[in-house]
Amino acid sequence: MKSKLLVAALVAATVTGSAHAAPFFSDDFQSNGVGFNIAPSGWTVSGGTVDIVGPGYFPGLCAPAGAEKCIDLDGSSSDAGVLSRVFSLTGGNTYTLSFDLAGNRRSAGTETGTVTFGTSVLGFSVPATQTAYANLSLLFTPGSSGNYSLSFANDGGDNMGAILDNVVITVESNGVPVPGTLGLLAAAVVAGIAARRRRN
Repeated sequence: MKSKLLVAALVAATVTGSAHAAPFFSDDFQSNGVGFNIAPSGWTVSGGTVDIVGPGYFPGLCAPAGAEKCIDLDGSSSDAGVLSRVFSLTGGNTYTLSFDLAGNRRSAGTETGTVTFGTSVLGFSVPATQTAYANLSLLFTPGSSGNYSLSFANDGGDNMGAILDNVVITVESNGVPVPGTLGLLAAAVVAGIAARRRRN
């Protein structure tokens, strides 16, 4: 009887417990070739251009200095583009976007722009001389399931934008077990059944 109660408690705790964070998406841009006025794989650029910088293309811009590849949000066309990507999201789940920004290190002043994730909007302001990444984050909980856009828009058009890297999205399932949690649930049930059989 005790083993049945243990299994029931484990199931209840897993299914009705607090939200479970799980990886959803990440891109550090390392799989891309470097170049001016090109879009990283899986992303689109509208209204202008971005650069993928790294070895042979301003390698010192990625933070920390010497990091392999990153995105200059103001490409080499004197017209900063909007870097975007579309995701299929589940209504009611909370998605947390995090990303790293640094200055362009080639001018004075401040780089400003806007990050949009679904209906959530975050303005950024990064000193051009900032050499270390600042980690920023933005939450979005869609009201219904569907396709939603993530975009990074740098203001200005002097070919020297904020430096973007390490874009990560995690999801909190708000009580619905994520795949990893389902595996733990199955293991708990099997362990409970085994314990019961040993006692019988």
